[in-house]
Amino acid sequence: MQYDIGDTQINVGGYLRQYVSTNLSDNKDLRGDDQFDVSMLRSVVQLNADTQVGPLFFKAIGRIAREPLTRYSEDLEDQHNARFGGAPFFVPRKTDFNDQYNEDELREFYVAFDAGDRFGFTIGRQQVVWGESDFFQAMDIVHGYDFRWRAFLEPENEDTRRPLAMINGQIKVPEFDGTLQVLLRPGGWGRDHDIGSLYDTFGGRWAPQKDRGTDIPAFLRYNYRHSDGDVQDTTWGLRWSGLAGPVQYTLNYLRWFGTDPVIDSIWNPTANMGDLKGVWGSLYFPKLSTYGFTASGYVEPVDAVFSTEIAYTKDKPYNMLGSPDNCPFGGTGCGGTLAGQPLPSLGGVTDRDTIRAMVRMDKQLKTEGWLGTARPSLFSVQVFDTWLLGYDPRHNGDPLAIVDGPGHAAIKKEHSTVATAILAMNYRYDTINPTLAAGWDPSNNGGFFIPSVDLVYGEHWRIRFEADLFFHDGDSKFNSGDPWTASTDTHLFGYFANNNQLLMRATYQF
Repeated sequence: MQYDIGDTQINVGGYLRQYVSTNLSDNKDLRGDDQFDVSMLRSVVQLNADTQVGPLFFKAIGRIAREPLTRYSEDLEDQHNARFGGAPFFVPRKTDFNDQYNEDELREFYVAFDAGDRFGFTIGRQQVVWGESDFFQAMDIVHGYDFRWRAFLEPENEDTRRPLAMINGQIKVPEFDGTLQVLLRPGGWGRDHDIGSLYDTFGGRWAPQKDRGTDIPAFLRYNYRHSDGDVQDTTWGLRWSGLAGPVQYTLNYLRWFGTDPVIDSIWNPTANMGDLKGVWGSLYFPKLSTYGFTASGYVEPVDAVFSTEIAYTKDKPYNMLGSPDNCPFGGTGCGGTLAGQPLPSLGGVTDRDTIRAMVRMDKQLKTEGWLGTARPSLFSVQVFDTWLLGYDPRHNGDPLAIVDGPGHAAIKKEHSTVATAILAMNYRYDTINPTLAAGWDPSNNGGFFIPSVDLVYGEHWRIRFEADLFFHDGDSKFNSGDPWTASTDTHLFGYFANNNQLLMRATYQF
C-alpha cells in the first residue's frame, strides 16, 4: 500500500499470521499424557514502512505477538511455579510465560544513504547477514537468534534473528571487483539484552528434555557486564566481498560477542566474584575474534552451485564437566553450608581455538517426469562441522572434559558434524510447494525430519503445514534421576526428545 503525504510517498506492508502447533509426543517431564495437546497458539502482526526523503531512505519494521497459554503451557507454568515459587530458593521466582512469548517490538528502524559513488551507509537498528549456512551458523554470527518460541525451526531467519543498533558502511572498489563492508556497534548503543541468542531457560515448550518446567535463571542470572563479555564495549567487523572469475567470495573479520552464553559458576576455580550474579553464578556472552571465508560458484560438469563457509574463532570458551564433589572456588570437603556441584557443566571454563566449516551443493533436479512437478526441484545438501583444535576428548568421568550442552553430562567430541538435505518441489504453477528437510548427526546418532507444504491462495494468503520429527539414540536422560548419570548420552537432538510437533501457519500478506 502507498500513501502520499505532500511530495513524500510512504510504502506500508506487512502480514497477519496465526500459528497453531500440536504435540505429537508425550512430554515425559509432565505427569499425564499430553500427546495431541495444543502446544502453541501464536498470533503475530508485523508492519513494514519505508520512504525516500531526498537522499535519505528510511525503513521501520514493528511486530506485535500474543500467545494465550494453552492447557499444555499452563501445565508447564504451574510445574515451574510449584518448583520455584517459594522456599528453599533465595529469590522465589514465579514466572508468567506470557512475558516470554508476548512481544511488542520495533524490530528495525534505520536510515540509509549514499555519499558519492563509492560510499553507502545504513545507521540504526537493522539486520546484517554474513554467511551461507542453513539451519546452523558458522559466519552468520553478527546477530543472535530468538529460539524461545520456535527453536531453530522457523524457515525465515529474519523472523528469529535479533536486530542490533549499529553503523553499517559499504565502500565500493570497482577496480578490484569488490566491496568492503565495515560494521561498528558503539558501546552503549541499543539494549544490553539484544546481545546473543535467547534460549528457553524458563522451562517452556522448547526447553531441553527434562528441563521443561525448570527455571534456570533461579540459579544463573545473565550478566551483561561480565569481565569477559561487557556488552558496553565497542565491537566491529570487516567484510570484503569480491569476484575471482566465476567465484563469489568473502573475507571476514568480526570482533563481536558470541551468540551462545557461557556459564561462569561458583564452582569455577578461576571465577571473579564480581562476575557472579546468581545463586550458582552467571550466564554471559564472551567477546570473541572470528576470521571467516565464504565462497560460492557454479560447477558446470555437475550442473550445480557449490558453497563453502569457514570460520575460525580464537580462544572460544566452553564449559567443563566438573564433578559432584567439586566445591566452590576449589575448596576441599563440601561441609557446612557449602554444597558440591549439583549439575554437570558448572566445573569451569576452558578455551579452545575452534573451526566451524560448511560445504553445500545446490542442484536443480529434473523431477517433472518422475515426481510430476511443474518445474525442476531444488535439491540442497549441506555438511556442517565444528572442530575443536587440540582437544582430546576425555572419558565421561574426567572433570576437565568439555560438555556438549549446559546442564548435561554428555562429552563434546573433537568433531561435531551435522548433515542436512532439502528437496523443494513446486506444483500447480507454484501454488502447492512441498518440501522435505532432514538432518543427521553422525557424531551422536541423532537427527530430524521435517516434511512441509506451503499453499498459495491468490496474492495475499499463504498456509503452511509442517511436521517436526526428532530422532536420538534413546531417552538416556530418563534412565535415572541422577543428573550425573542420566544425561551422559544426551547430545544436540536428544534435547528435543519427545517434542515432535505438528504445525499449521496461516499468513495474510498486505
